[in-house]
Amino acid sequence: MGQMEMSVEQLSFAYGTDLVLQDITFQVGKGETIGIIGENGAGKSTLLKLMVGLYLDFTGTVRIQDIPLQKKSLAAIRQKIGYVFQDSDSQLFMSTAYEDVAFAPRNYGLPEEEIEDRVITALKQVGALDLREKQIYRMSGGEKKLISIATVLSMMPDIIIMDEPSAALDPRNRRNLIHLLNSMDIARIIASHDLDFIMDTCSRVILIDHGLIVADGEAKEILQNQLLLESHGLELPLSLYRRDIDL
Repeated sequence: MGQMEMSVEQLSFAYGTDLVLQDITFQVGKGETIGIIGENGAGKSTLLKLMVGLYLDFTGTVRIQDIPLQKKSLAAIRQKIGYVFQDSDSQLFMSTAYEDVAFAPRNYGLPEEEIEDRVITALKQVGALDLREKQIYRMSGGEKKLISIATVLSMMPDIIIMDEPSAALDPRNRRNLIHLLNSMDIARIIASHDLDFIMDTCSRVILIDHGLIVADGEAKEILQNQLLLESHGLELPLSLYRRDIDL
C-alpha cells in the first residue's frame, strides 16, 4: 500500500444503546481512493464523522498519519483531513463564496496574501472562480456543493472525505467533479449511494452492512458482483445495466 495516511482499528460506536458500527478496521494508503457503500442506515455517514472527530465517544483507535484522534489533537487532525458534508448548508455559513473558502485558512492564522492565493486556487480547482463574490443564499444546490468542496481544498489536506458529493450536481458539474477527484494525488474517501460515481472515482470499495464491513477490495470486483450487492440491499451501477442492454 505504501505510506499509510490513516489507520482505523476495531472502531465501534453507538448512539445510546443502538450500536451503529462494530469492529471497523481498515487502512488508507497515500493517494488511495476508497468508496464507502451500503444501504441507508448502514453506518456510512457515521463512519465519516468519526474519522474527522465529530464524534469522540467511540471505542477502538483512529490515527491520521502518526497522530491519534483525540480531543486534544483535533486542530492538528483537521489540518490534514478535510470533510465535505452531505448537506452544503451545514458547511457554508459566511455571506459569500470567497469568505467561506477563506474562513479556515484565516482561522489558522495564515497571512492574507496566502489566504487569497489559496482561495483562488481552490475555486479554480472546482471550476467556480466566477462564483467568488456570489452570495451563498443566492446559489443553487450544485453551486453550494462546489463551494463546500473548495472550503476543504483551501486547507490543502492530505486526505479528503466526502459524503454524497454528487448529490445536487447537474450532469456537467458531476463530470467536472469526477475529473477533479481523479486529478488529485491525495487520499480520497467517498461515501455514496451513486455507485456509478464510485466506479468512476474509486479504485477500492468498502461495503458496510448493519455497521460491519462485509467486503473490502477492488472497486471493479465488488461493484460488478450483483449477488453480493443485492444481498446487502444494493443494485449494480446503472452503467452496467445499460452495458447489458447494449449487448
